[in-house]
Amino acid sequence: MRITVNRKRKGFAPVAMADIAFLLLIFIFITVSVGEAPDVRLPFFKYAQKTGFPKTALVGLELSGRVTIDGSAVNEASLPAVLAGMADPGELVVTLHADASIAYEKVDSLLQTLGAGRFLKVVLITDTQDAPK
Repeated sequence: MRITVNRKRKGFAPVAMADIAFLLLIFIFITVSVGEAPDVRLPFFKYAQKTGFPKTALVGLELSGRVTIDGSAVNEASLPAVLAGMADPGELVVTLHADASIAYEKVDSLLQTLGAGRFLKVVLITDTQDAPK
């Protein structure tokens, strides 16, 4: 006795591929930004809190692009080496003071330089705004 099995050949649905391609196009159009991003302004905070970190270094980023450590000018590339001379990267807390009108790309570049030097404890300092009376 011979057993026969009906094999239906499953076909390929090209309509599904068109749907996937269309969804991918929508995803790409939504996620890709066109043109330059606007400058990011640092926000004002209504309330501020003083912190008592044991080892801190004040890193400033001026509008001219000059980087300072505790008021002394330093090259951005040598920033991690200078900070490493002050304390261990795991212990030192870097407080970053940046002018509000600086483009965020410059602040991000400085944060990446600090991250490359293993300085991961960074506090961004902002202005406080008095409560309305």
